[in-house]
Amino acid sequence: MNANDLDKAFKPTPYIFTETLNKTLHGLEEVPTMKKITTRTVLIVALITALTLGIVYAAVSYGQQWYYETRFTAFEEHRPDVYKEVIKALDNNIKQENIGDGAKVVDFKVEDSAWVENSDIFTLSFTAKAVDEVENELHGMMEMDVDGEDREEHWLWTKKGCGVPKDVMEDPNKQLILIDVFSYENGLKIGNSGVELPISSYDVFTDEEGVVFIQVEANLDYIKKDKNISNAINETLKDSMLMLKMLYQVYYFKDNAFVNPVEGELIFEVKVK
Repeated sequence: MNANDLDKAFKPTPYIFTETLNKTLHGLEEVPTMKKITTRTVLIVALITALTLGIVYAAVSYGQQWYYETRFTAFEEHRPDVYKEVIKALDNNIKQENIGDGAKVVDFKVEDSAWVENSDIFTLSFTAKAVDEVENELHGMMEMDVDGEDREEHWLWTKKGCGVPKDVMEDPNKQLILIDVFSYENGLKIGNSGVELPISSYDVFTDEEGVVFIQVEANLDYIKKDKNISNAINETLKDSMLMLKMLYQVYYFKDNAFVNPVEGELIFEVKVK
């Protein structure tokens, strides 16, 4: 095993990693051959495992910073001050629970939140994955019929393009399921009040790993001016923590129709500063 072998397995081996590996191996005490081989093997496996885990962890660091750096880069370019405030306020220590029949089908969670009073902005990011990824392929309902054209068949937008679902799915042999969080009966609710927290903008897409990422933004200035909404927030707020609920449905797509919807609730608390 050398640097070239590692380059083939992953990406070009970092210089510092190669140097550290070589120095460590050369520094091993000369002992009988069998012991030396065993020690070298164990060390190599341990180092490669650590490197591999680092690559895996780096690949799944979802959240708003990841979103702004990889997709919505215009936010930092055009609103740099607000961007800095949002990043500084990010909280990924979210107390949450995904319940209902929908939770049996989709692993849905909040990645992080940022409540920024100075800029009148509240942001949230969510991720969703199919619980059974062998049988099901998950996409967002907002990725269906995105061009607004009137057709006899529904079209799905994926990294392969826009077309009939079976033509653009990652695996057309799987059952297509769609998570819907923005229809009339769903959405973001304030505690148990039933009052909706209005969303000013959102983005829904499925990434290369098959994870549905949802980014939402709310205008705090608008929320403060609406007495019904602001009262619901004040009544729900406790020790600077605000309980919210994201109501959602998961649909099965069969024979060009959305069928057998199952409902779920993602209940969580965000820090209000």
